[in-house]
Amino acid sequence: MKIATVLFILISNASFSQAILWKENFKLDWKNFKGPTEDQDVAAVTHCGIRVKPTVKVLVKGKATYTAFAEFTCDSSFYFPQKVDSLVLAHEQLHFDIAELFARKLRQRFTDRGFITPVEARNLFNKLHKEYFDFQSRIEEETSHGTKLEEEKKWEQFVSNAIRELNKYK
Repeated sequence: MKIATVLFILISNASFSQAILWKENFKLDWKNFKGPTEDQDVAAVTHCGIRVKPTVKVLVKGKATYTAFAEFTCDSSFYFPQKVDSLVLAHEQLHFDIAELFARKLRQRFTDRGFITPVEARNLFNKLHKEYFDFQSRIEEETSHGTKLEEEKKWEQFVSNAIRELNKYK
């Protein structure tokens, strides 16, 4: 009974949260940022990350194949209209693009491994998530939260190229 309850809670929570999956030609717009404003020291907050799910309905000897998606959570992302402009939006898009880059890296690792246990999938995710978090932090530091335009453009190009290099794992 506990398992059914936990699954129901996970499913019901997911259905109430509005999320956008990353798509190649889709760009965030301020209307996508629907969360309550929480931190007065920022111009905007993008809540994005990587979601993992098995790609098969039936486990084979306790194993499955997995995939990953980059998603932007509208209800947790917010902005202050008086503090933002198109450059801030581009910086927030960069965070979402980085989520896609790391989702592709995780899909690559899942593809390389084939059928794996849920524990193995979680371990791969945890390792990659640390890399993802560190990368996001590095971008924030090196671009000074998107205010160093030359650095921002450099990272936008780097991430765009890295995503393209992993097109096999769309």
